[in-house]
Amino acid sequence: MRSKSFVVLCALAMLTGAAEARDFRVVYQFGGGADGDGATGKLLRDSAGNLYGVTGLNSDNYGTVFAVSPGGAKTVLHNFQFSINTPSNPTGGVVEDAQGNLYGEAVYGGLYTCFDINNANPDCGSVYKLAGDGTVTSLHSFEGDVDGGGPGGGLAIDGSGNLYGTTKYGGTGSFCSGGCGTVFKIASDGTKTTLYNFAGQSDGARPTGAVIADRQGNLYGTTAIGGNGFGTVFKVTSGGSESTLYAFSGTDGGQPSNGLVMDAQGDLFGTTASGGPGGGQYGEVFKLASNGTLSILHAFDHASGDGVYPQGNLALGANGNLYGVTTQGGTGCASYGCGTLFRITKDGAYAQLYRFKTKVAHNPLDGLASDGRGNVYGSALGPYGKTTQPGVLFALEK
Repeated sequence: MRSKSFVVLCALAMLTGAAEARDFRVVYQFGGGADGDGATGKLLRDSAGNLYGVTGLNSDNYGTVFAVSPGGAKTVLHNFQFSINTPSNPTGGVVEDAQGNLYGEAVYGGLYTCFDINNANPDCGSVYKLAGDGTVTSLHSFEGDVDGGGPGGGLAIDGSGNLYGTTKYGGTGSFCSGGCGTVFKIASDGTKTTLYNFAGQSDGARPTGAVIADRQGNLYGTTAIGGNGFGTVFKVTSGGSESTLYAFSGTDGGQPSNGLVMDAQGDLFGTTASGGPGGGQYGEVFKLASNGTLSILHAFDHASGDGVYPQGNLALGANGNLYGVTTQGGTGCASYGCGTLFRITKDGAYAQLYRFKTKVAHNPLDGLASDGRGNVYGSALGPYGKTTQPGVLFALEK
């Protein structure tokens, strides 16, 4: 295991209500029911500014794949149905190949039933392909046990059309009820390979975020538990060899359950859902340098309107700046806050760009998409306090 030394860089970071003038706008307001309750998982933004995502299961449908234009026009690309071996309840967002086909993960609709840690018996899940004509094909139905079960963190895709992801359960690890999770590959011809089975010890367990790949085909991701008990950052080679790059201990963060981003120097950036220096329990933004040194770029503390509990992946934007959201903190929404959107440099200079408001949108749900120029796009719950709160897609633009 690499060095566990870390540097706290956030002590003198200034919290500001708005670091610069930006416009917040609601790109699309979901209507609930057949229109969906809101996006689940990371958004995909194309070069024309269209946003792609998924809505999950509700009382009126089994989820959708949608596209929303920059002007707010929504198109449903696919309505999921419930039937044997048919994916439904999509989660984790979508990725796109060079031909314009979309790929994603579904919680339900597979052939098999899995055991999970809550003693429930959900489907083991599946990976699907959505072709340009709207046809959905199930590429793989997870079987549980050694095959893995419970995908949902989102997929990565390489230039050859191979897909990579994680399952929260299954595998061969015996230290976790229902298995400790896996890293898998689905080749462009549909062949599924388990690249790594987590043992649930020093290598971690329960990967729940998407993996990312470097130019050599190595995969990087996080586990929510294991290691020293508070989760890990891991690397898996294309041949299936795993190494633990860092194991959290609580005071340096815990439960890094979201995906990572990598810069051109090979440094990794991510968030933890809990932990932090000085006994803080509100999460942090961290940098893991290519030499294994961990730096805490910002520790959330609920003070002065600071956000708490960062959610979803970070987005790498203009000038190498990172953007993210906290699901709580800020102001409004009773005592816990409506959530925030922040920017942080790779050196740890933190700025709060937006505090979500009760009458507009609150509690951002997942990671952000960026256009590379400092404009960011995401999803959140709708106006606070209503009986139903269908979600929104939002933009924060210069």
